Amino acid sequence: MPPQHQAFVKEMENIKIPTKVEEALKNPKWAKAVEAEMHALQRNGTWSTVSLPLRKKKTSGLQMDIHPQT
Repeated sequence: MPPQHQAFVKEMENIKIPTKVEEALKNPKWAKAVEAEMHALQRNGTWSTVSLPLRKKKTSGLQMDIHPQT
């Protein structure tokens, strides 16, 4: 492998990619990326925020109901 590719691979190995949103939001760069992605999802109509149904409790995990946008 050429030296410049080796340097690139080594640099990439040093980057820690968060596995949880809570972890990502602690880092300003990852938080900005999460925010940008959320805005893109809303702008493209692929995501919408809705109220929790009555008598349902919030959980600590991510839950989604998939419904086509009309």
